[in-house]
Amino acid sequence: LKKEAVIKDSFISQSDVAKIKLPYHIAYNPQRKELYICDAKDYKSAGEIFCFSLDGNVRWQNQTGDLPAVIAFLK
Repeated sequence: LKKEAVIKDSFISQSDVAKIKLPYHIAYNPQRKELYICDAKDYKSAGEIFCFSLDGNVRWQNQTGDLPAVIAFLK
């Protein structure tokens, strides 16, 4: 992210990519060095948020409300 370069290959494992049905929002927290991907699932049921380390490992995941589209970071 410091270089603002496009990554050609996925740094997230295929098994983790398969868990994300409909990516709806992506955010990066520079203080924690974490990448967040929100999954809207099917536009009808509760979504899910995934937190990834910069090496592509899932740190945690949690259920959200419908259509998770905004993430706010507190300082």
